[in-house]
Amino acid sequence: MTTVEEKSEPENITGSAGTTVQLLGTDPHSDIKLLQAHNMLEAMTANSVIIAMYGGRSKPPNVGNVGGGMEPNELDLFKEREPELFKYYSSLGTLSATDIAIIACARREGIDESGFDDLDILLDKDTGKLIILTDYHYKEGHRVVTVGGKFNSYNQRPIKEKDEIDYVDWVDFSMPMFEVYKRLRREIHGEMPFSCHRSLSSG
Repeated sequence: MTTVEEKSEPENITGSAGTTVQLLGTDPHSDIKLLQAHNMLEAMTANSVIIAMYGGRSKPPNVGNVGGGMEPNELDLFKEREPELFKYYSSLGTLSATDIAIIACARREGIDESGFDDLDILLDKDTGKLIILTDYHYKEGHRVVTVGGKFNSYNQRPIKEKDEIDYVDWVDFSMPMFEVYKRLRREIHGEMPFSCHRSLSSG
């Protein structure tokens, strides 16, 4: 069996125009409560990646799923941060290098943005393959992937990306959407959530 580390020609895991991975993460005790984060306004810099979803402008503040851009060295970061998990996923034989990089990115961004670190990324129980909930490309080729995750406890470390995220909570999506928006508007000081690639409506 060939593992990720043994492949002679590595996959281009991010694609030519980059990949964003978002995590649809469920509450430890309720599958209708989803982890949501408030992402603050991100300023444009000379090195900012321009992607079509923001029309070449700064990413606006929004509430939605945790997630973010996949790094070109995502697999190396995974090996560094979580060597046992990297070894486990590499040994399954059902996942491509890109699949493992998606898992790594979902875990890295999900944990760093929320602090909740007791997280499993969902695989198909019968085939062992990664469950991709949504997968689409913008016109210029940027890929956006959503995967499912289950948080097993409320164990939480300090939020690493506190310069980007100022609010995380479990949102009950059995409530009418206007009630969800009303509550979030109240809790993030009057600012209405903005729908984008990590939006409340897209999951």
